[in-house]
Amino acid sequence: MKNLKKFSILVIGIFLLVMMLPITQSFAAEDLSNLSFNLEGDNIIEVCRQLYAKAGDTLTLVAYNDETGEKVQVPENVVISKVELPDSENKEDEDYGKEPEYIIDETGTKITVNTKQDLYYRVANKESGEIIDTISVVTVSEEKYNKLIPTIGAENLEYRLEGENVVEFDGHYYTKVGDTLTLVAYNETTGEKVPLPENIIMNGTGSLESSTDEDYGNPIKIELDETGTKITFNSKHSISYNVVNAVTNINSTVGGVSMTAVSEEKYRELTVNEVTEPTTENILSAIADYKTTIVTLNSADAIDTEVFEKLQNCEKATLQLNLGNITWEFKSSDITKTDSMLATGIQISTEKFEYIKPNDINDGLFIEFAHDGKLPGKAEITIYVGTEKYGEGQKDLNLYYYNDITAQYEEMGTVKYNNGNVTLSLDHCSTYVLTEQKLESSESPVKEPEKNEENEKDETPKTGVNNVYIAVAVTLVAISVGSIVLIKKNK
Repeated sequence: MKNLKKFSILVIGIFLLVMMLPITQSFAAEDLSNLSFNLEGDNIIEVCRQLYAKAGDTLTLVAYNDETGEKVQVPENVVISKVELPDSENKEDEDYGKEPEYIIDETGTKITVNTKQDLYYRVANKESGEIIDTISVVTVSEEKYNKLIPTIGAENLEYRLEGENVVEFDGHYYTKVGDTLTLVAYNETTGEKVPLPENIIMNGTGSLESSTDEDYGNPIKIELDETGTKITFNSKHSISYNVVNAVTNINSTVGGVSMTAVSEEKYRELTVNEVTEPTTENILSAIADYKTTIVTLNSADAIDTEVFEKLQNCEKATLQLNLGNITWEFKSSDITKTDSMLATGIQISTEKFEYIKPNDINDGLFIEFAHDGKLPGKAEITIYVGTEKYGEGQKDLNLYYYNDITAQYEEMGTVKYNNGNVTLSLDHCSTYVLTEQKLESSESPVKEPEKNEENEKDETPKTGVNNVYIAVAVTLVAISVGSIVLIKKNK
């Protein structure tokens, strides 16, 4: 009876155990479903969201908790089951497309791959054979691996096309037809411009946007140079380009750039505001980012300080003041002084002004500015002086500043004469003279010496002098002590 009881208990225990097996397996499956698997090794790198290793490396299977992201121990029943080639094989290298050569160790968690291929690693439940995860790692040659290293982190950058005429309106960038633009990179976190990573280039096809321009829709004429970082737009189109890793070309898109190339006429519409009634209010309302504001002056009007304050606070803005044969041009980046008005008048004479003392110029053009002293910033001043004196064509003229304190001409360099026009680049206004002759008696502008370690007055005593004083003091003390000793002995 006792034996029958024991047997019954044993049978019931076996039955319950059998019934619990699926539950146990389901718990195990549930636990595995919360894990992600990867391969790690000494040389594993991630470029453009793709893992790379060297051919011949041994990689180890690792597991991560999906919820916490923490690395956890790989369950005992999880192994690397097999390696497969993906459908899209990379056949750039001669041994791509061959069957993968690999060795999985006896634990099933370490694998050595001896071929250069884009491979899928299958992770499976050892008992059931069920595929749990797939890992993609590209194994490459030593040479290609070394080329990949400079591009690590390239996908964390913002890419742009930059050029002399690029402007931005409503979040889109425009340039002129015929411009050559350069690919540049910016750090997404700090916004600072950084060197373009090696092997990052533009690659892709242009996409057209609908437009009212008659030549939109015609074949796109663009030239991408051999480096893949400079592009020339030779037709009016909106172009989109991928930014990719030139080494891999596998899942290698790291960003994109776009640009619309427009005609000279449309570019002017986008970038120029014209003011024909030159009130301060009208000028202020016309000045804007990336705009050239062209103001036609009816007389030698003074320009208010508010105008230069507004210009200084704009990004890539230009103010052009047209007064007959005179054009003033200021750029926002050059404005440094906004506390005085600008007098725009200029007087030009072939005879020297009465207050000029030297008489050693016989072929000059004398220029006197109504504005006296520092300008709001560096200005490009184009003056039409006529062709009577210097004729047609181009030549260099010498520019001198008349210093009314020393009564001397001070050399300022040369300026270009072009069919009656001369352009002066100045940040200070006074009296100047243009001449073909070189003035031997002229003096160069006197500059204050810059303060530095050599010419700055040193208020501290020199070490050598200190040493002399110390030596003398020590000698005197020694003599005094010696005298006292001798006196005591004599006593």
